[in-house]
Amino acid sequence: MPEITTEPGLLNALKRAAHSKLSHEELLQQRIDYIIGCLSDEGTTVTRAQVLHELEKLTGEAA
Repeated sequence: MPEITTEPGLLNALKRAAHSKLSHEELLQQRIDYIIGCLSDEGTTVTRAQVLHELEKLTGEAA
């Protein structure tokens, strides 16, 4: 069985990504995606706008 190897460029890119910090916007998008994914597993339909609005209410950003 041949040994599996990974391209060095890919490994370097993964290392850089693992050590970089996400911006506030990137974290927000991940939270929204996670919530939508969890809710869709339960058969619930929810929009990105609805999730964003609820998150803004939790953080005091919504009017």
